[in-house]
This record gives sequence, structure tokens and C-alpha cells, in this order.
Amino acid sequence: MSSTGRDLREPCEGEPIAIFGPNGSGKTALLRQLASRRALLVPENPDDFFVRFTVADEVAYMLEEEGVAPQEIRDRVFDALRTVGLSDRAWDPVHSLSGGQKRRLALAVALAAGTPRVLLDMPYMDLDPEIRGQLRTILSAMIESCRTVVYTTPKRRYAANNAVTLGSPQDHVELPEPRTVEGEVRARGLALAYGDRNVLSGVDLEVGSGEVVCVVGPNGSGKTTLGKALAGLVKPRRGTVVSRGPRAYVPQTPDLAFIGTTIREEAKALGVPRLAQAFEKHADTPIYALNRGLRRLAAVTAIMASGLGVVVLDEPTNDLDDRYTSLMASLIREAAGRGTAIVVVTHDPDLAAEACSRFTRVDGGALAEVNAGDAMRYLSQ
Repeated sequence: MSSTGRDLREPCEGEPIAIFGPNGSGKTALLRQLASRRALLVPENPDDFFVRFTVADEVAYMLEEEGVAPQEIRDRVFDALRTVGLSDRAWDPVHSLSGGQKRRLALAVALAAGTPRVLLDMPYMDLDPEIRGQLRTILSAMIESCRTVVYTTPKRRYAANNAVTLGSPQDHVELPEPRTVEGEVRARGLALAYGDRNVLSGVDLEVGSGEVVCVVGPNGSGKTTLGKALAGLVKPRRGTVVSRGPRAYVPQTPDLAFIGTTIREEAKALGVPRLAQAFEKHADTPIYALNRGLRRLAAVTAIMASGLGVVVLDEPTNDLDDRYTSLMASLIREAAGRGTAIVVVTHDPDLAAEACSRFTRVDGGALAEVNAGDAMRYLSQ
């Protein structure tokens, strides 16, 4: 018998239920209303969910709380980690994982747990194409073990057939034209590390004025570390980065990019009044009261409109709906057209198709140019 009281020799049928809708439509609020003591709620930000130091201990935590036998705990922990591709990181600190790997870890916790209901807020966010392609299989396996699975998504391509669709008034955002600027960045022989772990070695990359270079590759391959090095935030162990024009990096978590408490304050601090005009409806709302997608769009817009020479965007459309994704692509193209050199770290095939002029792939510690067709096939898995 399973912990849900159902015989797992007779698999259940059905599909995961998707809560689909645009940014700000109330998807997360609805998911939280479904939470109870018998439901596992995995939030949008995995860091808000984790309680243990190492990867394996995190997966084991709920099982220990349920009083599962030690050998069964071990079996379930490593089965789950193998499924999400983290078995080789079992004894690493949770904080050493990349954003996508943390999302994988949250999935492993959900797989191993015995709760009858699993509620996943934005599970497709941060995942590389390989594990994203496996996610439907993972969710179906939970269903077959007689568990109810509900998840949220703002993107139509990830909504299940039986999706609950939410709607809301579309926020009108008239993105400002970026300032005209000339920028470029060149990296030669970069060797990059995270702590004591070597991440990349011998990396060469040149991004010229007006280019949009997308960096793709598996979770944990070093894409974010490379982006930070290009923006001057991480010192390489070896090699050089030379740039022309001021540089900026917009992180995966958009909240870290703000200076002011409102968009109007942000616009004043950056000297970009057009930012407040673009988000006029929300200009005086506390930034942290805005939905996450709107915060991300505002954070990137603020940087792009500031007239910087080099901009690195780390997963800029992670939690954006289809409309905001198109707006983001337009903003990137506008800035590139005025001379900004732009590097985009992304797993999003829609953004890549609309915005990127070149592609590079990080894998196995190396960086290589890839043609657009191969890059799009990889991203669309």
C-alpha cells in the first residue's frame, strides 16, 4: 500500500491539472487556496521551500517527518534524484546548485514525498530542455501513483489539455525606446569556477554592437557564471574580459535588480523618466506588490532604457506569459538596434526565436557556437 492508502499495483488514470493564465491573473493565489496538511505546495521560488543543507537531506526531510523506514527513505531519495538528474550532486550543499538545479531538486522532493496532493507553482520555470521534456512524464508518474497533481503556468505551450484557464485585464505597457549607445564585450581564455568547482575553461566569446547572443545549455553548466563574468561581477580564474560602454547584469530573480521601492522611484534614480511613463498604471505601486512577471519586465526595461553598452539578461522570460514574452523580445531588439551588445541566458524557445541573432551553447565546461536551427531544436525539446 502507498502512503495515500491506494494499491500502487493498480495505477490511477488521469492527467495533471494546469492552472493557466496571464501574469497577474491569480494563478498562485488559487494554488495556495488548494493547499492543506495533506498537500505538498512547492512555491515559485524554491529557496523559500528548502530547509536542509545538502541535496539528499532535503529530499529525505519530509519522509523522515512521516516516519518512513530508513532503507525506504534512501531508496526513494536516490530514485527521485536519478529521475531529475541530480544523483551526482546528492551530498552537495543546496545553495551550490544553479537556479534550474534547485527547481529539479524541488521536483525530486515532490516525487519522493507521499502526500496525496502535489501543488507546483511554475514547475517549468528554470528547467533546461532535457528535464523540461521529461516533466510531463514525471507528473504522469505521480498521477499513476494515485496522487493529484496541480501546477501553474503562464505559457500556453506548457498548459495541459484539461487546463483551468484564468483571465484578467491585460496591463497596457508601452515600452520606451532605449537610448542610442555603442557597446561590445570580448572574452578570451576564460576559466571560471563556483567555489572549488571548475565550471568553464578556455572560453572565448565576442559580442559586438547591436548583437543579441543567446547562451543555451543544461542546468548547472555555467551559463549564469559566464554571464556574471561578462558583466564584470565575477572575476575569472584565468583569462580576460574587455568591454566598451557601461555594463549591467539582470539576475534570474528580478527583485535583486531594483533600487527604488516603486517604479517611479526607480525611474528617478536611474534618470529614465520614460520608465515611469511606460508603467504609468503601476508607477506608484510598491514594487513587491506587483506580480512577478510585471516586476521582471520592469527590471529589464529599466536597464535597457538606461543606455548601457553591454547588458546580460539571465532567464528574462522565465515567468512571463506569452504577451509579456513578446514585449521582452521587442525591447531586446530595440536596444540591439540602437547599439547595445546583449547576452541572453535562456531556455525559452519563444524568446530565442524572436530575439536572438546568434547562439552559443555551454556544455561540459566549454562554449561553442551553434547554428540557429540546432539551437532551436535543442530549446524546443
